[in-house]
Amino acid sequence: MNDSDQKLIRYLLGEMSESESTALEQQYFNDPGLFNRLVGVEHELLDNYARGRLAPEIRTRFESHYQSHPERRERLRFAQSLAAGLDQVTVVDRPRAPAESWWQRWRGVLFGPAFAWGFAAVCLILLIAGLWLVIEARRLHQEFTRHESERNQQEQHQRDLEKQLADERARADQLAAEVERLKTEPSPAPGPTPQSSSVIASLILTISDVRGGATGPPATLVIASEAEKVRIQLNLKDGVQDNEYRSYTIVVQSADGRQIFERAGLRFRSGRGGNLTAIAPASAFAKGDYILTLKGVSASGTVEDVSRSLFRVQRK
Repeated sequence: MNDSDQKLIRYLLGEMSESESTALEQQYFNDPGLFNRLVGVEHELLDNYARGRLAPEIRTRFESHYQSHPERRERLRFAQSLAAGLDQVTVVDRPRAPAESWWQRWRGVLFGPAFAWGFAAVCLILLIAGLWLVIEARRLHQEFTRHESERNQQEQHQRDLEKQLADERARADQLAAEVERLKTEPSPAPGPTPQSSSVIASLILTISDVRGGATGPPATLVIASEAEKVRIQLNLKDGVQDNEYRSYTIVVQSADGRQIFERAGLRFRSGRGGNLTAIAPASAFAKGDYILTLKGVSASGTVEDVSRSLFRVQRK
């Protein structure tokens, strides 16, 4: 018995690890020759057990594995019945006269009733054995299909966990970037009084989705003379969800196309009906019309224009 048959015996006796069993099942599923060899080795084991030919060590391992499962016990009983039937098939020699020729002796054997009954019994036993092999092949195929389904489910679960982990890491990176941006954002310069340094003009725009512009007429930004900063806020319309871009950039241009302000690394503060804000110096805005462009940065780093809004500045 070669090493390959020893490996098949370990599999049939349940002595392989789960990973080894799965690998072997994948191999014999793709290799009909190996599958047929596996069936033959099991048949040989069952027959040797039924006839008492197994070594004591292998017989103990065999009984422990096959007696513990109903289907294996059934195959063992079948093998014992088959061996008993084969042992009963005997060819009875007739008495031969000394003067008979060799042809007469062989003709008596070939066409005698003992040979006919023995041949019929052998054919019946071979038919039963072939049926049993077909049933065993179907059973092994069903077991492999079940193992394959369980392995696919485990792999899908592993992929889901890895995706969740990647999403959590991306969210943590976004939070870290936001913290760094807030750290580097310039603090308001001290003014003559606390009241004058805290004056901020606000511009609030509502967009229907991340690919739409502001609704209604152009908004108006009123900047008082004592204001030092402009707070720009973009609101998502209620019921709209932002989940397409990794981050956003706000760019403000004058009517003649001159860029006066840009802020990158922004995120909507909530997924549904949320908003994002940016602080710009009030001195950058003069009276007139302006265009605010919202740009989206995808996961691959591609930058796209996703919204444009018009607004007008008035100074007091």
